[in-house]
Amino acid sequence: MNEFIAKYQDQLRGTLSGFDRLVFLGTLWRNRITGMKGYLWAHGLGAKDFGRHAEEISKKVKAAALAPMEMAGRPVRYLNSGKLDKQSIAREIAVQDGIAQGPICALTAVELCSSYAIRAGQRGPELQMAPRKCLFVYQYWMHPVFGFLSVRLQTWLPFPIHIYLNGREWLARQMKEAGIGYRRQGNSFPWIEDVDRAQELMNQQQRVHWSGLFDAIAQQIHPLLFSQMCRDYPMRYYWTCSESEWAMDLMFRDPEQLRRMAPRLMRMGILSFSSPDVLRFMGKQVSRQGEPLGRHALALNSDWKVRCNGARIKHRLGPNSIKLYDKAYEPQGALLRAEVTISAPRYFRILRRTEDPNSKPALREMRQSVADLQAFTLTGFRNRDLQGLLYQTTPGDKAEQRRRSAAIGRQLRLLRAHGLIRKLPRSHRYQVSSRGRQILNAFLIAHQVTVEKLLPLAV
Repeated sequence: MNEFIAKYQDQLRGTLSGFDRLVFLGTLWRNRITGMKGYLWAHGLGAKDFGRHAEEISKKVKAAALAPMEMAGRPVRYLNSGKLDKQSIAREIAVQDGIAQGPICALTAVELCSSYAIRAGQRGPELQMAPRKCLFVYQYWMHPVFGFLSVRLQTWLPFPIHIYLNGREWLARQMKEAGIGYRRQGNSFPWIEDVDRAQELMNQQQRVHWSGLFDAIAQQIHPLLFSQMCRDYPMRYYWTCSESEWAMDLMFRDPEQLRRMAPRLMRMGILSFSSPDVLRFMGKQVSRQGEPLGRHALALNSDWKVRCNGARIKHRLGPNSIKLYDKAYEPQGALLRAEVTISAPRYFRILRRTEDPNSKPALREMRQSVADLQAFTLTGFRNRDLQGLLYQTTPGDKAEQRRRSAAIGRQLRLLRAHGLIRKLPRSHRYQVSSRGRQILNAFLIAHQVTVEKLLPLAV
């Protein structure tokens, strides 16, 4: 991507990278059976009492969740089908009523959920996880930080909460407060007055105290938990990111330039981007034959679709994906967006500690916890990986292989000494440092500069 940006920099207004769609899940207990047993015990109840208690508490939870909207005079609607586009309904209400901040509406619908069932066991009734249907409450707000925000509460034990927000929606709020002009189309910005300042604002999103903000949102939709249910059995939500999108927007000054370029880019991306390329980008080890290595062998597939508003290519590796598409054509500009969607972060390995704060950082599976949300790093590279790239032939014998390894090892030590790369602890892998990335980008840009481009600047 850096080479592409360097080549077409004279046609770009700038680039913008950051969060797009984010889905967070709040759960009261990481082990739902153990947590539920503790809750019942604290309230003097047994498994046989679960059904009656759940029915009573569910009615109270629903009433408390709808009370803020009713008190604010906002609409509360029951939907006959949970498949209706609730977000579109809420946005229409917000536009019609001119809601710039505060509550918009509440929508309710009966949907499938994961809850508990009582089964006969050797020692009497036992709690087990089981599917059922229950009422869900959807609250919609114009949040002072995130902008348009939706929250989904399951009104039956164990009361999980989903929070849906969008990084671009959030950025629009930030730019408005900062006095930065922009043109918006959906969740994208074809034109921004100050792109560099907008990128700084997007970077600030990664330093937010997620749990503190989400706890306040949870109290709005589930006030009964904090006012009554926690008295005898302290509880709080554990927050995870169940799905995230990270997007890079390349902002073309001339929309027609992107219209001409997009079909060729899509064709090249689907025909020339090989499976090993996708695997390496997604942080997977690849053999010399291009086969995936390691214990996570995931299905890889790609497709190319042409739609009325543009085209896109998409490479899927199991539940995670990367795609490229053009969008937001306006007279002021157009966007080419590269987007990574992570639904199962466990397939990535990142440098982190364990839950023990005294543990040493090491390469471990990425968690869904919000603590790992900004860890968008790949697994790095090894001496062996560089040998495959720098030498066209396989070594004739072990002595030649050792000579190659030693030669590359000397270069790696020099790069480490200059602070351009760093070695990952307890591994044979390296990562490019922040300073190294800056220098690499400078070299890539310089590589694209020609005398013809420099002469007009010298006049």
